[in-house]
Amino acid sequence: MKVYLDTAFLEAFENDIDTNNQSYKIVFDILTKYPQVKIYSAISDETHENPYSIKNKFQTLAGYYAAGDHIIEIENIEQTLLSNQFDADLIFMRNEKPWFTDAQKNGVLCFSFDNYKDKISKILDDYHYKIDLTDQEYSFNWGKLKFLNPLNHLIIGDNYILIDAINRKKEENLFKLLQEIKHCNNDDFSIDIYTIVQEDKHDKNYSLNQLENKVIPLRNICSTNIINIISVKPIDFHDRVIISNFQLIECGKGFNLIPHKPSNSQIISSTIFELYTYKRMLNLKKAYSNHYEKMKTNNPYFTTIYKV
Repeated sequence: MKVYLDTAFLEAFENDIDTNNQSYKIVFDILTKYPQVKIYSAISDETHENPYSIKNKFQTLAGYYAAGDHIIEIENIEQTLLSNQFDADLIFMRNEKPWFTDAQKNGVLCFSFDNYKDKISKILDDYHYKIDLTDQEYSFNWGKLKFLNPLNHLIIGDNYILIDAINRKKEENLFKLLQEIKHCNNDDFSIDIYTIVQEDKHDKNYSLNQLENKVIPLRNICSTNIINIISVKPIDFHDRVIISNFQLIECGKGFNLIPHKPSNSQIISSTIFELYTYKRMLNLKKAYSNHYEKMKTNNPYFTTIYKV
């Protein structure tokens, strides 16, 4: 994860130590404890103190007594941001910037010092939730799920999400799920679907056509041509997950939930603003990425990867 911040934000952050505030503690942990975080910092003309003094104080505050590489100095955050590849990136600036809107369209979460506490608190309230599917009186519909924006890439790991059956029609499940995500997110997003692919090794064109017939409607829903279907064979990806830029949704039963029938499963949603979730998302993304590359490299047969 990449974190961009200006020295004016660091200055204000240091002068407002508030260990009783959950949002403050989360940002402090992101900057000091989260693994695999690259911090890019630029000198701001809004800084009152010597910017290098601010960085030294922050490194001491964070316990980085001998680490010169934890904060990477750059000249301009906006230009550096646009030149990098986007993933789950965060921006912390002293004040709101006009280019925040464009950054958010590219899947970046933007905060100013004046709003970061309230924004993170609202994310925790809205996107950390659980749905108990054992509740006999609960009636599930796709509007019950909330998706954190911005979102420009989606991983769906569900072995049976593309398999049609009497009680698990993709039109009522995968399609409605993506429609709900699209409703919550105006921008286009790419999709990687890891699932069981029904193969016919004797007829390559038949299997490919069958899969394309299933996937073509997804283009219309998502307004995108970037849809990858990756066979989970021979790896055992049992747990059903949805991974976006900053959010993880898990459901042991999977996401063929309509028609709804009570089960012993549950839906759990959390975000990178919980350290455990952040680490789990890193591990899941790495596992899926490694599988993707392995299948692409060692199994060029047609059932391996479909890019539509």
